[in-house]
Amino acid sequence: MQSIFFEIGFIVVLATILGALSRRFKQPLFLAYIVTGLLVNLFTNPIVPSTQTLSLLSELGIAFLLFIVGLELNPNEIKEMGKPALIIGAGQVGVTTILGVILGLLLGLPFTAALYLALALGFSSTIIVVKLLSEKGEMGALYGRIGVGVLLFQDLVAVIVLILLTGIGTGSFRFFPFLLTIIKAIAFLFLTWLGSKRFLSGLFKRISNDTELLFIGSIAWCLLLAGVAWAVGFSLEIGAFLAGLTLATTPFRFQIGAKIKPLRDFFILIFFVVLGLEANFLPFGKILLPAIICTVFVLIVKPLVLSLLVSFVGYRKRSAFLTGLYLSQVSEFSLILAALGVSLGQITQSNASLITLTAILTIGVSSYAISQDSKLYKFLRHPLSFLETKGRGGVSHHEDELDLADHVILIGCHRMGIEFWQTLKEHNIPFVVLDFDPKVISMLREKNVPSIFGDMGDPEILELLHIERAKMIISTVSNFTDNLELLEMVQKVNPKLKSVLTAQQVSEGIKLYQAGASYVILPHLLGGHVVTDLLNKHWENDEGLSKTRERHIKELFERREFGRENG
Repeated sequence: MQSIFFEIGFIVVLATILGALSRRFKQPLFLAYIVTGLLVNLFTNPIVPSTQTLSLLSELGIAFLLFIVGLELNPNEIKEMGKPALIIGAGQVGVTTILGVILGLLLGLPFTAALYLALALGFSSTIIVVKLLSEKGEMGALYGRIGVGVLLFQDLVAVIVLILLTGIGTGSFRFFPFLLTIIKAIAFLFLTWLGSKRFLSGLFKRISNDTELLFIGSIAWCLLLAGVAWAVGFSLEIGAFLAGLTLATTPFRFQIGAKIKPLRDFFILIFFVVLGLEANFLPFGKILLPAIICTVFVLIVKPLVLSLLVSFVGYRKRSAFLTGLYLSQVSEFSLILAALGVSLGQITQSNASLITLTAILTIGVSSYAISQDSKLYKFLRHPLSFLETKGRGGVSHHEDELDLADHVILIGCHRMGIEFWQTLKEHNIPFVVLDFDPKVISMLREKNVPSIFGDMGDPEILELLHIERAKMIISTVSNFTDNLELLEMVQKVNPKLKSVLTAQQVSEGIKLYQAGASYVILPHLLGGHVVTDLLNKHWENDEGLSKTRERHIKELFERREFGRENG
């Protein structure tokens, strides 16, 4: 037992030191964790006597990790993105699988190994993408929403692939065992869905008032479903992922996610440490060149396929490029797929090592590239013009209708933005709206409101707003980086333009003021001021407070109806 504590303690301490160095040089933590595993692998005998405990912890960690992945991937994301997410997801998986098989055959692999390689290269890492999007505050950005929709589709395909491979088993293909596996999978998925609808919602509603019990209950559901999946012949990982996915549709997902986040970060550390620890690259010389070729495929070909598909469905080149960039790595599901292939005797350990080395290389390079996404886009902005299409990214009216002067630019029309555009319309002030929600744009078009579909981080989109002739710009989007870049553009194009921006943190508000913002909206502070004024006015006047309450309730119902109109 003391040895186990020493092993884990040594690994965590080393990972912390390397992580601090990684942050010092502005590198992603994933690389530090992988290097930790590689270094520990060198010291296995003298310092870490056995990796058995770590392997067990890793298996448990992967199960919890996929539970958290499922929890953070709400199936409604595909519904919200609609048909485009399905086209992009299905097209990307299909095209990269075909190209990956061709690549594998050219590398001299047998067809089965080439198919495994193709599937492994086609899936992207939900763990990395969601974590990086969250850290950068880009989960709500257009390309972030597209990427999450595609990731959800990929993960569902990955689960189906793992189930089918389990049905094939070792040896030659046999129809009846395979058919039995399909029937068991359908029954398992149906019963999981039924249980989550009939049992899970009611149970979690009863324990939702106790955050500690809610946390324990979610872990219990993960372990229960993982155990049931293993009992019926599937992997623990499939059960854990489905457990998270079923909880992702409940109203408690954010509360559970907040409690589980520290657990997620710890298991991310364990996952990547064990990835480096168990990496077997012998013979290294034999797989190095194929791994580099596969890395180029994942870093260039796969993002290009994604970008073309995103452009094909009508999004602008910035969204297309960034979607491809964020999904340019190998998935954690790919490593599970490779391990399953070896255990089933369908691929060799050398094939699995090729996938693992490619995963390490792509995770490292793509994480660094994502950290430099804005610089990369500015550098490649003009060469990427072939991705530009008309359609979703275009204007809602003819160009001459948007040829405004002394107008107001409103960025973000949902929630707080509703009040702004209604007020502007009532006072006959010329304005144009920018929003990346297709449903909001459709509603605005029906009301003949001048509007543009797009992301405020896209310079080409901002040019369509005619900032040089505008009188005021209002951003209800709280993304600090995008607002700061918007201010920089305003200072260059129209320094006299009044700018009203939104921030979440006091420190961000101060920085925006220092950068030249005319006014910064801090919703929590503004709400505090409004409530204070309200109480001062009606402190001893119950009738006045009651009338204010009635107006507020009426407004809330109106807002709820507006929300329903916009999905």
